[in-house]
Parts: sequence; C-alpha cells; structure tokens
Amino acid sequence: MQAESIFDFNSKVSRRAPELPSTDGIEYPRAAAWASESLNNVLKDEKGRQLFRVFLHDSLAEENLSFIESYDKFKQMTSPADKKQYIQEFFEKYSPYVNLSSVALQV
Repeated sequence: MQAESIFDFNSKVSRRAPELPSTDGIEYPRAAAWASESLNNVLKDEKGRQLFRVFLHDSLAEENLSFIESYDKFKQMTSPADKKQYIQEFFEKYSPYVNLSSVALQV
C-alpha cells in the first residue's frame, strides 16, 4: 500500500485526477437519490462512487474514500495471515494522516 494523501509530498507531485465517469444512464431519479439518501447509497452505485471520488479529489480529501475502500476489502478477507499482513500495511498507510487531538493522545 502506498500513501495517497495530499499530505505526502511524493503524492502531491504525482497526484492525478480520477476519471470523470460518463453521464450516460444517469437520469434524474438516480442522481436525485444520491442527494436525498445516505452516502452508503452513493457508494453502492458505481457512477455515484466515481463522481464522489472526483469531488473528494477536488476537495483534497480523496484519501477518505480510499480508507473506506481499504477497510471494506479487509472485512472481506478470511485468512488470518492475510488479515494480519493487510492490517500492518493499512496502519502504515493511514496512521500518519490520522488527526488525533492532544486529549486523545494522552489516553
């Protein structure tokens, strides 16, 4: 796993915008559902997820969706050895970007 955060200098230099999906097949009811329902519904829709990724990229927050996707991948794993390896990579990738308050660090 390689860091994809804007806070990683190397990522900033080579940070590419995600591809904007085609609007074919995105009719009003489908798009309206994204605005009126939960984020989970947006993430379940392939085009909705990709549009959200583009939005997050423009907002300098794409690593948040990458975090969710990494966690979802972890939940699907069944092998304890694979889980252990993945969680080590997961921690190395995301722990530098966790914003902990000084109170949380004291606990």
